[in-house]
Amino acid sequence: MEHVHGIGEQAGLLTVVRRVRARWRLKRAVGGAAITAAGTYAIYALMAWVLYSANYSDQAVLAGRLVCVLSLAAFATYFIGRPLRPTIPDERAALYMEEHEPSLDGALFTAVEVAVAARAGVTPRSAALSRRLMDSAVERVRLVGEGRHVDGEQLQRGWAILAAILVGATLLTVFGPPPLRTGLRLLAMPWRAPDAATTFSIAVEPGNITIAKGGDALVSARLRGFHSEHVAVLMNTADSPAWTQVPMIADTAGKYGARLLDITQPTQYAVEANGVKSTTFRIDVANLPYVKTLNLEYRYPSYTGLRTEKFDSAGDIATLKGTMVRVEVHTTMPTTGGRLVLDDGQEFKLLPEKDGSLVAVIRVERTGFYKIELAGPDGRMVTGSLDYTIDMLPDRAPTVHFVKPGRDTKVMAVDEVYTEAVANDDYGVARLELVYSVNGADEQTVPLSDATSRILKEISAGHTFMLEDYQLKPGDVVSYFARAVDNDAVSGAKSATTDIYFLNVNPYSRDYRQGQPQQGGGGGQQQDAGQFSQREREIIAATFKSARDSTITDKKTLGENIQTIRLSQQKLREEVEGLTRRLVDRGITATDTNYAKIAKILPKAAAMMDTAERTIGAGKITAARGPEQRALAELQHAEAVFRDITIQQGGGGGGGGGAQQSPQDLADLFELRQEKLRNQYEAVQRGQQQQQKQAQKTIDSLADKMKELGQRQQTEDERARAKADSMNQGRQQQQGGGGGGQQQRQMAQQADEAARTLERLAREQQSQALAEAARALQTAASEMRKSAANGQQNGQQRGQQGSQSGSAVSPEAQRALEEARRLMDQERNAGEQRDVSKALQKARQLREEQQRASADAARLTTPDSVAARQSLAERSGQMANQLKDLTQQMDRIAQNNRQDQPEI
Repeated sequence: MEHVHGIGEQAGLLTVVRRVRARWRLKRAVGGAAITAAGTYAIYALMAWVLYSANYSDQAVLAGRLVCVLSLAAFATYFIGRPLRPTIPDERAALYMEEHEPSLDGALFTAVEVAVAARAGVTPRSAALSRRLMDSAVERVRLVGEGRHVDGEQLQRGWAILAAILVGATLLTVFGPPPLRTGLRLLAMPWRAPDAATTFSIAVEPGNITIAKGGDALVSARLRGFHSEHVAVLMNTADSPAWTQVPMIADTAGKYGARLLDITQPTQYAVEANGVKSTTFRIDVANLPYVKTLNLEYRYPSYTGLRTEKFDSAGDIATLKGTMVRVEVHTTMPTTGGRLVLDDGQEFKLLPEKDGSLVAVIRVERTGFYKIELAGPDGRMVTGSLDYTIDMLPDRAPTVHFVKPGRDTKVMAVDEVYTEAVANDDYGVARLELVYSVNGADEQTVPLSDATSRILKEISAGHTFMLEDYQLKPGDVVSYFARAVDNDAVSGAKSATTDIYFLNVNPYSRDYRQGQPQQGGGGGQQQDAGQFSQREREIIAATFKSARDSTITDKKTLGENIQTIRLSQQKLREEVEGLTRRLVDRGITATDTNYAKIAKILPKAAAMMDTAERTIGAGKITAARGPEQRALAELQHAEAVFRDITIQQGGGGGGGGGAQQSPQDLADLFELRQEKLRNQYEAVQRGQQQQQKQAQKTIDSLADKMKELGQRQQTEDERARAKADSMNQGRQQQQGGGGGGQQQRQMAQQADEAARTLERLAREQQSQALAEAARALQTAASEMRKSAANGQQNGQQRGQQGSQSGSAVSPEAQRALEEARRLMDQERNAGEQRDVSKALQKARQLREEQQRASADAARLTTPDSVAARQSLAERSGQMANQLKDLTQQMDRIAQNNRQDQPEI
């Protein structure tokens, strides 16, 4: 604002007063705008939720818009228009300024009165007095900043409040719940049609259509902006003006579908869900040919040994790859021909038969769809059916496991070891064979059973290892596994293998020799000297499993597994090389012939480990098994030498090794310090316990899912029987065909997913019960798909024969589900029994160790070495820690039992 000087004293004072008055009006306008914005947004948000509750009906949207517009007008009029309506004269504005600036002391008000009077043509009585009064007012106005501070803070606060309200409303609208956003969009845009922006809507296909008289229509719907458990098609005809409900079934993608069967006259239909109704569409009928019934004949591949089966089917196909399916079509009116069209474009001509039916034969090669097209009166092809599903059922790989001995075994070089394996397949086992290798040499295959003219779904056969024929020596190892191959002649034979097992050759007897008396014992070293070979066996087993499961393991997981195996092999090789160096550097090999032998053997093992490590790093995991097994044989040769027992004169429980070596030296050489071993054991034990706990949770979850699937099967069973009983009671019961089949397919997919999880757990836990449960679930899934394809007509026939004779739901699927649940319960109980057995075994070991420690303590007499007392104290501490772990383990077992059997 310019200074008063230069523009006239009176005009300057009036300009200051009028700007103060404008700022006052702006303050009131900003405050009113803040109140209006907050109140209006609250009304809009409230009406948005009202629209949501009313499912965004047209009437609700129009009423909401009216309420919001009226509310906005009312708020703006009352809080903005009303405060600004009165006109404030200059004198009152001057008085308002003096109220906020007391230093003016009435000078401004008096000067403004004079200025207003002068502008009105009133001459002052004393010009000199008026000039002095005006000068005083101007001077005082200049000292208070010409009124710039009047209402300054209040105006800034008002702007801040208004901005905060606008920002808050914007953020709430953008990030708020969808009903709020949608409602505000509808209310704030009254020029848009209500149904064009509604969140709650239903998209329906196919809309208005024309079909053949007596044909079917597939109605699908997708819900927009909401979910509903109950979705139904509403339909009516001229004969039945009342609306009939046909339930719709959801697929895995969230799309709902229903089949409207046997439509003989024009029909109106709409889809309704949760009070929301779609647009009404019309189905017109015309005199065109359509599929009335479909009969299917399955001619299975010869390798299955299955007989030809006939089905009065709903049209869906569920069978093995390679099955020849004869499709026999009966139409609603005579037609000269037609064709069967697959979803990939392949066409098969429908040839007329003497009885007026049309026949085509297709070969099932993949999962997909097909439909029927028929020749119309004018010769053109018209749609004669809905899309029917083709489910190609898998011929699953066989399963195989050992029943004897089913574990690693210690043997003598002249023993006869009997092994027995059992193989199962859903359609037939072609051959069962045993594969073995001696000390990592080339694998040899022994046929246990070959295919015969008779198809066998289960084969049990054995083989006896005559170990004397192999000229083995202590430390040698024989690895073996069983392999089963099925008889799939269409997709190609599939194989399955067991885990790999080992026959570890022990010496006939121990060599005893006399050593120097030693204090203490080092007794723990004897039982732990085999840690190298045990770790190598674990590496071999991991390599074998990774190679065996490489086709069913994702690439990332397989790469991580291979890298873990390589690093484990590398670490073990470095430890073996370090042990060899210490044997030589400490001069032990020069004083003890046994250690000299070990120092010559260990480098051979390290060289084989290096070869295996490089082979694994190159990704050739199968080729790595040979050098790994040769490394294992060398390690066991070295440990066989180390295990020669030295009898110490003077008691104490021998150390083994050179006469001049103490038990602590042996522990150092083989890195068997007790504290390190205990920490490693506890870490591994915690990891195993965590893994077992997670596996148990997964099994429990799957058991609950199996129970739910069984209940759904029973519900579907009852629904199918009720439908079969009422098929002749009215047309309404014939609507919505195919829904049960969709539910069956969904349950089959869930059973497949559970089976894959069980297969993984069976491999990790090496549990035959879980493997059999996975197999039972796979069988259930296949039976469900068959039921989905053939259940409608077959279910009606079975239902007419009585509730005990069957239903649309396959009884085989129900039995398979029950078998899977039984096997999973068996595995859960077996796991608890294993935990209890391990705890009891640990308790016995602790008791024996306590007895040995008590005996050693009784022999301690002065003067005894400090090392012996320290060793005894360490042993006592270890036993205390083990007892604590055992107590915690027993508490966990007891807690789990209470959860499973709360009544106990």
